[in-house]
Amino acid sequence: MVYLPRSIISFYHSQNGITWSQIGSEHTNGSVIELMKNDSYFEVGGWGDGQSPGDSYLDGFIKQVDISFLDNIYSYQFIEENRDKDYFVYLPTRTEFYDNRNDGKLVYTEDGLKLKRPRSYWVAIPSEDNISQQDFEVVIQLKLNQHSQRK
Repeated sequence: MVYLPRSIISFYHSQNGITWSQIGSEHTNGSVIELMKNDSYFEVGGWGDGQSPGDSYLDGFIKQVDISFLDNIYSYQFIEENRDKDYFVYLPTRTEFYDNRNDGKLVYTEDGLKLKRPRSYWVAIPSEDNISQQDFEVVIQLKLNQHSQRK
């Protein structure tokens, strides 16, 4: 008996957006991933567990996320002008918007929005279509800084 994978998850990276190299190997459990249609958001980052070894954390900037399937392409650019229109920034464990006046200023550069420790805030993009049981691709333009240590 031969089992063929139905849902395959693989990760790739690129330095220039043209040449792509796979990270690790493809992963599958042989069953179809069934995402439920809902009106919630896709989470970029998150409030996570904060259990990084050596009190370290991942540090970087997110510039763009593209989600494509069938003939649909949804693109989200993380620039200040698009905040609260194309994407949203929330406080962890709450449904309140992140407020620059009370919660600290968000940092934007040419590399995009600075991602802070997940307990600071999380970034949300709308779930615009039903991708359940569809082949889809998510491309994230991300600049990761070197290993960071909390002070």
